Amino acid sequence: MIAPTETSEAVSSSITRAVVPVAGQGSRLRPLTHLLPKELLPVGRKLVLDYVMEELHAAGIREALFVISPRKPQIRTYLEEIVGASTGLHFAFAVQEEPKGSGDALLYAAEWVGAQPFVVAFGDCILDSSPVGAPLKRLIQAFEQHRVEAAVLVEEVERERLSRYGVVAPVETVSQATPFLIRDIIEKPAVDAAPSSFVVAARWILKPTIFEAIRRSSPDPRGEWNIPDALHHLLGSQPRAVAVPLLEGEARRDIGSWGSFLMETVRSAMNDPEYGAQIRRVAAKELTRFSDSGIVVGK
Repeated sequence: MIAPTETSEAVSSSITRAVVPVAGQGSRLRPLTHLLPKELLPVGRKLVLDYVMEELHAAGIREALFVISPRKPQIRTYLEEIVGASTGLHFAFAVQEEPKGSGDALLYAAEWVGAQPFVVAFGDCILDSSPVGAPLKRLIQAFEQHRVEAAVLVEEVERERLSRYGVVAPVETVSQATPFLIRDIIEKPAVDAAPSSFVVAARWILKPTIFEAIRRSSPDPRGEWNIPDALHHLLGSQPRAVAVPLLEGEARRDIGSWGSFLMETVRSAMNDPEYGAQIRRVAAKELTRFSDSGIVVGK
């Protein structure tokens, strides 16, 4: 177990660059994504990508490279012509012609990254925290404090869900709130073979050594190159990566399927500062109607 890292606002970091992969097809959200990339879908009064950019800026990131698809020009238009400099981030772009996995997307950033460590933040995932950016700040601090090859944000999930994610393999007994060393990441293991209940939560800190590790790794059965597979090659037998858990009150909000998109839409609507109370009253009436109709709420 590793001692907790400091979370003071005064802590400064040399990590100011982030790579944001946004070239995925969003096939599970069709037909919406035939017209609009999932990263530009509205969740409450903001778009998914707005939340990601706010998080990055709050954590001290000042430059972001967006790995985009030629089939999703709206993202570049939105960032360059609509958002502009209002986010506090300087934007750059790289075009991934075909979506071939998270590892392949990173290779397009190799020249831009240079020799410094960098954040990877997936553009279809919102991190819900107060204050904004707190999990990413802890991740950066843990990476710098413990001088590892990589740091990964993780969340604890129910065992029956583990086969959907990359699951980290801790070196020793884990505390739910404390960063811990890991020896490997197992991609979508069988539930009974999962090495822990902590899964990758869409944020990484990586060194440029990851690029050669990606090139040495093999594609998965779908023909995609993935960050966990590359990290497996990079770490070898040494526990040179640290996992940082999400804390109570923090959550990863994926916007990749109808279920997650609709749930986050409802959550945001019910918390709207102007209309939230009205929407909660409507929701309460709907729940009563379901109950009166014999429908079990929550099923």
